[in-house]
Amino acid sequence: MPLTGYVSFKAVIQRNWRIQIPVLIRWKHKLEPGEIFRVELKVGYGREKFYGRMSKDGRLTVPKVIAKELLKESEEETLEGYTAGVALYVIRREKEDE
Repeated sequence: MPLTGYVSFKAVIQRNWRIQIPVLIRWKHKLEPGEIFRVELKVGYGREKFYGRMSKDGRLTVPKVIAKELLKESEEETLEGYTAGVALYVIRREKEDE
């Protein structure tokens, strides 16, 4: 069943601000490496939105600008190891007119 709306899950922020998409979600929605998503990331009281591409190993990388914004709201140097709420929204491609 391809992803038509959105899917949400919780993930641990890994080194270099990477987030692992769970295997069951990748299999269920047939997500392919290189797909681009609109991502909503919630860490504590901070919430940021950005576009991300899934790598071959099923991870998303949080852009440095977004990471700095989330760090402003917390008093930590890094959020590595923290649990984040993640929501992935599908991006629909417009059909090209010929």
